[in-house]
Amino acid sequence: EAYGAMKRYLSFIAEKADEDGLYDYGLKDYCNYKRRQSTGDRYTDTAYVYDFNRQMSFWAEHFGEADLAARYRMTAERIRTSFNRVFYRGDGVYECGSLTAQAAPLFFKGLCVEGVEDAVADRLLRTVRAGAHRAYFGILGAKWVPRALADYGHIDDAYLMFVQPECPGWANWLASGDGTLHEMWSGQCSHNHIMFGDLSAWAYEYLGGIKIVEPGFKKVAFRPQFPRCIESFVATHQTPVGQIFISWKRVNGNVVVDYSAPDGVEVVK
Repeated sequence: EAYGAMKRYLSFIAEKADEDGLYDYGLKDYCNYKRRQSTGDRYTDTAYVYDFNRQMSFWAEHFGEADLAARYRMTAERIRTSFNRVFYRGDGVYECGSLTAQAAPLFFKGLCVEGVEDAVADRLLRTVRAGAHRAYFGILGAKWVPRALADYGHIDDAYLMFVQPECPGWANWLASGDGTLHEMWSGQCSHNHIMFGDLSAWAYEYLGGIKIVEPGFKKVAFRPQFPRCIESFVATHQTPVGQIFISWKRVNGNVVVDYSAPDGVEVVK
């Protein structure tokens, strides 16, 4: 049912492309603390439509629709070409150079101009550090930025974004006495919102290193990362066939890792 719904959605959204082959049909980087510096919706919407087509090419192949899979791949590549023609500024800079803009082509696999990924990641890192690891992004950057940092070797900087105490930031809500996620960094509006809630999934995937290799947890890999300021970490996840477990701790300057998976879940090295 979800596959069919996505097929219908991509048929619908294809009609929304503008003369540059880009898309402007969404909420952009909603609830950015610096509203005037928010990354444009044409940029973020196009990145998403690219990835929808890329992922649907996999599922179409999975469901035996090879011709449709090829069409999705061609569409994704066409969008990628348009995206980079319009938004890549050179010298590792995308769009306005914001945190969200820099993270998007790293987060969406294959979107970045080939060969400049490290330059884009370096520019992202410098911008993060220049902002003292504050969360100068909205709901999209909140997912993309920490993941892009961790994927490109900067796990310590990614972790600092979650724990630095100033506004805007997650730990600032804790400092104000709240233990829930807010709708806005400023504390206005709802204090029970999921929009900035990817930090928990991030912890499973990067601190716990639990990576889904095949859908449905048929195959997983354990690839934890170890921020220098964390001494130990434990994570469990209940799959349909049993519990996945991983823990690690620092012992005499080394990191000791222990993990397990139930029968029916293959661990990929």
